[in-house]
Amino acid sequence: MLHPLIREINAVALTAETSDLAVWHQALAERLTTAVHEANQRGRAGWPAAVRHTLNDRTRVLGPEHPHTLASRDSLGLAPDGMGEHAQAVRMHRSTLDDRTRIPSSAEHPDTLASRHNLALALTSAGEQAQAIDLLRRTLGDRVRILGDEHPHTLSTRNALETALAMSTQRPQSRWWHWRRRRNVAAGGGASR
Repeated sequence: MLHPLIREINAVALTAETSDLAVWHQALAERLTTAVHEANQRGRAGWPAAVRHTLNDRTRVLGPEHPHTLASRDSLGLAPDGMGEHAQAVRMHRSTLDDRTRIPSSAEHPDTLASRHNLALALTSAGEQAQAIDLLRRTLGDRVRILGDEHPHTLSTRNALETALAMSTQRPQSRWWHWRRRRNVAAGGGASR
């Protein structure tokens, strides 16, 4: 059984008097744009439903441990965190990470590192600084080793670690919003905002 969105796109493409794939691609782009607009109108509540639908389809078609299915689960875990439901986000990210690490030779895969990073962010949001810091330190070390010191994902994890450290009691004298000013003053540039 096809999803109604796919049936609609196929109907538009198949009724066209051409076999050109561009017609199908145009129908797909237009319908997806409309679907995104409809989800935006419903606000944040519309996005988890859209991602959950994709997750259900991927689970059914590809299986629960397929990389694309796990990527959808990771994306779905971002929604509750953004809506302030941090404990739910932690549970979802932890479950995804557990499933990713059960797959042989995936412990150091970039997708697994992304799941660890996302879990650490959810832990930070949930106030679990010690766990978040530990996970971010491990993730940063692995990302430096696997992706390199200047890779954007490595830099993102480094930034998340610094933020988590600033929010924790491990740096009671330091506040993240002062770092930039301190570095600028130390470099002889005066105070900045």
